[in-house]
Amino acid sequence: MLGCKKLSTFTLVIKKLLLVALGGGFGASLRYLLSQIFTSQKGTFPYATFTVNILGCIGLGLLAGYLMKTDNFSNNPMYLILGIGLLGGFTTFSSFSLDSIKLLQGGNTISFLIYVIGTNVLGITLGYLGLKFAANL
Repeated sequence: MLGCKKLSTFTLVIKKLLLVALGGGFGASLRYLLSQIFTSQKGTFPYATFTVNILGCIGLGLLAGYLMKTDNFSNNPMYLILGIGLLGGFTTFSSFSLDSIKLLQGGNTISFLIYVIGTNVLGITLGYLGLKFAANL
């Protein structure tokens, strides 16, 4: 009987992992598509990464606000595929870090400050607004 429980738990973990992987693939693809759209932008400011992070924050805020109405939203398949998967694959905090360093190394202090402060302030603000908006639906 114990073996069946372990197999059942393993199967559940694999199902969750596949949902996250599926969403992550779509999220990474969307991030790549946006980077291609912004490639034509001139200048040093990383518009694509900035846009992706801001959109990811509002998206996760909206999703979490909507799903928090359930008892266990972190195990909800929608959260796994959209929150952890899609938005996790879409947002680019590691790229944000590298872009920030490049701006500093290039002597672009003003762009660095706008980028870092703007991403954090707008990201947190939009995440909060998305959470509140979705919670009131």
